Amino acid sequence: MSSSFASQRSAFAAYAAGLRAHANGLNNNANNNPRIDGWAGV
Repeated sequence: MSSSFASQRSAFAAYAAGLRAHANGLNNNANNNPRIDGWAGV
């Protein structure tokens, strides 16, 4: 169960990082989209 949870956390972290990178690519500045930045938690 805990290894399953760890896998899900890793997948979510990768997803959040990808989303943030995509937002940064669109805006060329993370500060232009604080909603996505805040949701990603990084």
